[in-house]
Amino acid sequence: MTESPSVFQWESITIEEDDQKEADAGKDAEKTAKKKSQKKGKGKSGDESGKKNSEESLLKLHELYLTRAKPLKLPSKIMHQHPVGHLQLVPTDLYDTSLNQIKWSSTRPYPVRGGTEWWFYRKEIPIYRHQGSLPQATLPDFAFVLDSSASMGFDPYHAPENENAFRGAYDLALRTYYSVIRHLSSAGKGVYLRFAAINFSSATHYSGWHSIDALWEITKVLLPHQGKDTTLDIEILQRMANEATRPFLMILITDSGISNQSEVNQTLIQMRHQGQEIIYIQINDPGTSQHEDQELKTAGIHNIIIQNSRDLENLVLDITHHRYGIHT
Repeated sequence: MTESPSVFQWESITIEEDDQKEADAGKDAEKTAKKKSQKKGKGKSGDESGKKNSEESLLKLHELYLTRAKPLKLPSKIMHQHPVGHLQLVPTDLYDTSLNQIKWSSTRPYPVRGGTEWWFYRKEIPIYRHQGSLPQATLPDFAFVLDSSASMGFDPYHAPENENAFRGAYDLALRTYYSVIRHLSSAGKGVYLRFAAINFSSATHYSGWHSIDALWEITKVLLPHQGKDTTLDIEILQRMANEATRPFLMILITDSGISNQSEVNQTLIQMRHQGQEIIYIQINDPGTSQHEDQELKTAGIHNIIIQNSRDLENLVLDITHHRYGIHT
């Protein structure tokens, strides 16, 4: 039985909270994530532990990026008091979890060789009802399309002692994904949305559309860094658009150089004509010159070129806050 971990285990913090305490909490969380990943690795055979992008390695990356997502600081006047429910149940070790977090009615026995194994589940992803939330009908769903080619470097475990170390453009893209979902969840917007993801390089992988209680289906598509060429399969891009049941906002992040750029542009324009909102972000290589694509701009697609990949996270968070009515 494969665990489906909770992508979001945090709560919002008020703007009055001390920033140093927040930083210390993040460091403690990262240490805890590393200890958990080491514990999970024990007892595995060499073949299992050595498989690239295995479930275990994805879980390890997932726990790491949980600690790297930026917290949302909400004004205290709209902060929640108590959750009104929980969206997800996560398999857990009974001895590592507070008893009041256990969903006892969901405890299940599973037969194993030599006896019975009991599975316990903890309640995750609390639901809060903030004052001033936008009506569900006005909120578009959210799609992430990330370029994981070789030029989008990825070295997630580089310089763990240096929080500001550069670990590649794909590291920043993943930070952006986790931060966006964290902010939407903390602000009480995520429960109204469905999410989808595409990870493209030599291959194009698509998650399908899922609600916030199934975000692992999105996350496990985005976590692997393919590190090869840069080709976006337009049939899969069209499939994502066709399977959407509501209007959506799509964030496409690349460092450009898509091999089938013309076909991609035409597909994006078609999606825009269908009413979808598209933000096409290109990370410019230092010393090179790129210009907005006039064809995309004329079609109403926001083509944003950034000179520094470190600006990516704040840019996308600003877009998210504006479009989803998150007031900080």
